[in-house]
Amino acid sequence: MSDQQIGEKEIERMHLQYFMDAYKDVTGLSFTDDFASESPDFICKRSDGNIVGIELVWIMGNYELVQFEKIVNPSYETKPFETLENIYIMLKEKDEKRARGYGDLSDKTILVMELHQCSLFSLNSVLTSDIKGDFSDFGFFEIWLADFTEIEAYGDVELFGLYPDQRWGYHRRIPKKPFG
Repeated sequence: MSDQQIGEKEIERMHLQYFMDAYKDVTGLSFTDDFASESPDFICKRSDGNIVGIELVWIMGNYELVQFEKIVNPSYETKPFETLENIYIMLKEKDEKRARGYGDLSDKTILVMELHQCSLFSLNSVLTSDIKGDFSDFGFFEIWLADFTEIEAYGDVELFGLYPDQRWGYHRRIPKKPFG
């Protein structure tokens, strides 16, 4: 494994920890072990005894355009409908990968879609109950959106559950004090 690959896996592990902390707040379930993997990204044991895979994916629009827009307007975010379209595109891509290469964890993998360019607060306007059923046809055990847009200020993420139905919705967390 190259130094770059090691660095990328460490960033993934940091993002996994943010997700696991938020997941415990939302579901009451924690993860006792995690092992780096490739497909899925991590294999974990949940406190209910289930062994699950966790696949992390960034939801990104046009990176260069977003970086340019942020120079002009530091609070710029990708538009909610564009972000939702990117979510569907990435979900389809990851589901195809899951079906081909996750082996025994094919139907026991949690997909975590990281938002870096559009906050859950902004996206909440398009995450309406009429799209709730769109996510049941994919083979993931659970599907989550994780808001990483304010990670630097607050040091944690908020989640929106897309699947299964009992996880559906925006799970707000009690905000931590910015900067410690």
